Amino acid sequence: PTAIYANFVLTVVAEEDKSRSIWPSSPAAGWMSGVSRLTSQPSGTKLITPSKSEINGTIETHGSYVHGTGFPAVNGADVLQPIHPDIPITLAPDPSVMGIASRNVYASEFGCVTMSSFESISATLKPSHWGIHGGEPPDDCSDGFDRECQGNNPMAQRNYPCDNVIEAYFDTEPGYFEGVGEYWFRRQLYHCMIGQALNMKSNIETRRSRNELGHLVWQLNEIWPTGGWGSLEYGNADYPGQVLGGRWKPLHYWFRSTIFADVMASCGMSTCYIRNDSAGRSFHGSIVVKSVNIATGIVDWSDTYEPVSLLAGPGALDTFVIPGNDEELDGSTHILLLEVVSGVDDSVISHNTLLRKPPKDIINLPFDSGLELEVGDLVRALDASNVVPINITSGVPLALFVTLTTLANGRFSDNAFTLYGSTKTVYFIPFGELQLDVLRNTIRVEDMAMYQKRDASRSGDITTKVDQLHAAEATEVK
Repeated sequence: PTAIYANFVLTVVAEEDKSRSIWPSSPAAGWMSGVSRLTSQPSGTKLITPSKSEINGTIETHGSYVHGTGFPAVNGADVLQPIHPDIPITLAPDPSVMGIASRNVYASEFGCVTMSSFESISATLKPSHWGIHGGEPPDDCSDGFDRECQGNNPMAQRNYPCDNVIEAYFDTEPGYFEGVGEYWFRRQLYHCMIGQALNMKSNIETRRSRNELGHLVWQLNEIWPTGGWGSLEYGNADYPGQVLGGRWKPLHYWFRSTIFADVMASCGMSTCYIRNDSAGRSFHGSIVVKSVNIATGIVDWSDTYEPVSLLAGPGALDTFVIPGNDEELDGSTHILLLEVVSGVDDSVISHNTLLRKPPKDIINLPFDSGLELEVGDLVRALDASNVVPINITSGVPLALFVTLTTLANGRFSDNAFTLYGSTKTVYFIPFGELQLDVLRNTIRVEDMAMYQKRDASRSGDITTKVDQLHAAEATEVK
């Protein structure tokens, strides 16, 4: 119903600036009068919101939110509240009810908790506290949302824990969350950030199969190194461990490469869709789908869906089907690689790595992907920007969620990617003046294989560089 916010606050806003769109609240059912129904810009008449009896269906949603639980903290619940990994996603797309001519929804806020990189958070803690549970007994925290915590555990003050997010996607051994040291903290934070990325990926890809024409996530950036909601880290480079504007987390890279690509494709167990949200531009091309054996790199199944023709976006959608329970698409041993290919120049305009099962259910990962880095010299890219090529090589056919991190100000052209084949070149894009020495001296690489739970039942040498770091830290403790 119309209230003081619409009657007074937004009325003043509309009088002062008629060029901006206005909205009653979040979420809301829109306006009955006072704005253009197309743009929501003020029309000069009285602002009136609909009464309950005048509301016809939902046009805006708020939530859901995956709060961090499982450890006492100022915003988290002490008891672990499990979340479903939602891999694979469940889809029921209907092309006949898509686009601006059909009833649609705007999702104004939803999110999943995560931490930041080891570089960002470790710089704010003593090494004795380098662990997701802080290396101290848990605090005693009051009830409610904005809790008071009594004790000496610094991670209790880092807003939200990440236990439930990690447990949803990764197999952890006894003592995992209590582990302290560089090895443990790197592993825990990597799992936490990839967990957030997988959660939001499933969420948004499910939403894009429906006629939702806007998605606003909570939130963009962290306001300090903590357990928060951002896809960007804290961005004040005057503080140790932070980079100018905020280091991109894995989720932010996935936003760019696939989740929020104008034209993208995704699949559930067997139902798939391709969607075009390019406003006013149609799409013509194809979709290449490959099922790749993680251990061997062999493509055990593939298909090309063509021609694909989608009307101008937003919300133009078509569906296709892949085999559901075929052994050659078994999620415990295989991943799907989807490529959307332009019919104009055969370029790949978006790519999508799809897990068929959560990471903890994959059984044929190597223990060491043998990843190596080589940082090149400054070059000028085609768009006239200055970038630094970085060559990543792998000793295995396929490495999952390969993630680069550095203390240099900037971002990478791609990150948290699947390295399929022996080598891949990405580019470091500096924010401001290039810090080439910092880049070379601080760059490191991680992937899913190096942080998996060690299973004594598996054969072979499982000693890796990560194991060596862990062993060195254990020796120092003794």
